[in-house]
Amino acid sequence: MRPLCVAVVVVAAAGLARGQDDVEKAKAEKAERSVKSLLAACEAYYVNPQSGNTYPRTFGDLLKPPFGNASFLRDPTDIIDPWGKQYKYQIAPQADGTPAPYIWSEREVGGKTRVYGKKPPEPKKK
Repeated sequence: MRPLCVAVVVVAAAGLARGQDDVEKAKAEKAERSVKSLLAACEAYYVNPQSGNTYPRTFGDLLKPPFGNASFLRDPTDIIDPWGKQYKYQIAPQADGTPAPYIWSEREVGGKTRVYGKKPPEPKKK
């Protein structure tokens, strides 16, 4: 009877581990979708005539634009990643020198840092 109990425990543990992997995968996919939505909100802000063709300085500008329009986000929690931390945001120059918004989330997975979204390029060393 004991080998059967051990087998049941092993199968249950494997099922839990797989369930955890599925949850982590779903969170990663949600993070990528959220980054795309936040980038779209930044672009909508940029093309708004009242923005002066500038990107928002912070997520706060998307939530409450300084020029008084309605929020570019549905909910204040849109800036929170699936792990409960605020997405990171930075305006940085692209290779051609034009500014662009970068939005990302970082998470430690198996001792390695995973990045969801896109970090700004590292400054070139002189």
